[in-house]
Amino acid sequence: MEIENGWCLVKTELGELLDKIFLQKTTDSKYEFDSILSVEEMTQIGYIRNFPHLTCITCLISENDQKRLSNGEMILDQSFRPQGINFSLLPAACYKVYLNMQNIEIEEKKIIGCEARCFRQEDKPLDAFRDRNFTMKEFVCVGNEADSQSHLDFGVDQISMLLCALNIPFNMVEASDQFFDTTSSPAILFKTTSSKTRIFVSRPCYSIY
Repeated sequence: MEIENGWCLVKTELGELLDKIFLQKTTDSKYEFDSILSVEEMTQIGYIRNFPHLTCITCLISENDQKRLSNGEMILDQSFRPQGINFSLLPAACYKVYLNMQNIEIEEKKIIGCEARCFRQEDKPLDAFRDRNFTMKEFVCVGNEADSQSHLDFGVDQISMLLCALNIPFNMVEASDQFFDTTSSPAILFKTTSSKTRIFVSRPCYSIY
């Protein structure tokens, strides 16, 4: 999406408003993350297992190919075969939170706001709501199951109220993640326990989970 006609300012003000809505306690925090995950981190979070078809990775170019590309003997095209992988691109901002919270004991519920540029090799046609790279802003609830459900319900209510106040048309649909293997245990668990709601708005083009 091109940022034009003042949308950059709107995006900034909207982001600040959302921070005020969701980050209300002094224990809450906010981060802006980079877009890089190591190969080990991508494996650790389970994304490559559940969504190999959506994963974006960067490759290494061999020294021989570097020379050939540099002197024009070779061009980069669909037939190129990399020497190896050096890192992965972040598919969702929340994964950085999960990695950072490893082995940390939480005494009380907290909300972590996070934003990052994310990348996915989309398996569906690109449209107004779907692209290969996009900015993702999330508010992650760290707590027990009841805390998480309360956070989801609060989020849906607050976003609905905000869109109504701004007179922006929207509709809600039940969301689902596009698991590569729909018979895997994570995919089945998601189908039976998910309470994920997606809110579509008409303009500008973005979607909210």
